[in-house]
Amino acid sequence: MSIFIFGKSACMSKVRHLATKFSRVQVPVLVLGETGTGKSMLAKSMHDLSGRAGRFVRVDCASIPESLIESQLFGHEKGAYTDAHRRSIGLFEQSHNGTLFLDEVQNLTLSVQSKLLVVLEEKSIRRIGGTEDHPLDFRLISASNDDLSSCVEAGDFRRDLYYRLKGAVIRLPALRDHKEDIPTLSRYFLQHYNSMHGTEKRFTAEVMRCLQALPLPGNVRELMHKIEEAAAISESDMIGSDDFMFDEPLPQILDACGSGYATLAEMEKQYIQLILRATDFNKTKAAGVLQIGLNTLYRKIRKYDLNLC
Repeated sequence: MSIFIFGKSACMSKVRHLATKFSRVQVPVLVLGETGTGKSMLAKSMHDLSGRAGRFVRVDCASIPESLIESQLFGHEKGAYTDAHRRSIGLFEQSHNGTLFLDEVQNLTLSVQSKLLVVLEEKSIRRIGGTEDHPLDFRLISASNDDLSSCVEAGDFRRDLYYRLKGAVIRLPALRDHKEDIPTLSRYFLQHYNSMHGTEKRFTAEVMRCLQALPLPGNVRELMHKIEEAAAISESDMIGSDDFMFDEPLPQILDACGSGYATLAEMEKQYIQLILRATDFNKTKAAGVLQIGLNTLYRKIRKYDLNLC
């Protein structure tokens, strides 16, 4: 089951609702979100919910060389060019009766964008070097970590294709905007690790507080990798903060009550102070790094009586 079935935050509940709703219709879906927010996993979830009998075919538009992208997508006939020693079925045909997922679609060249638009309009493809058209029935989901409308205005993305791709839009929030889901996601990733390796590992009590207090710029993907890494490092069934490998150590500040760890409020206070110092106390920059409004930052400075020097 996908992780997007989980999560209790309001923003992820909205994502889950839209994903379920759009999976049942045939309009193209455009998924927008930062790198690591789980766009590929969301697309796979929608394919699974759709009930389509064919395959889920993921195309990483950023990793396929420009010289190969057309052959990869459309396929080719034997003898179509020098190295075409046999017929090759392209990714469009492989996704027949299934779902084609174009990840980081903004990386497609204008030439390939034009040909993609033709495929979407005619519902068929012709292999490179071929003479026959092959009818297709696939569900298209695209994703981008870029603002496609800006790419359109810059002339890097076709306007007509942009409007074809955004039949429906789902925006995946950054993990910093739904940190309350970190415990659920973490336990899900650990459960997956346990099932893969036949282990029964668990988290110690302080791990969740620490993870929720940390910045995770790599979003869900970074969290998943860190959980897997910690599970592999841990030599016992209990995974503690010492098993995590972060660029900075996990917060382990003694609180006034002697519980051994700071409260979330105390962690927030220390983290805001850290960001203020890192930005030379430029409050506008600090608010940007913290992803909060300037008025909110001023309110927290007063609340915590922070040292501004």
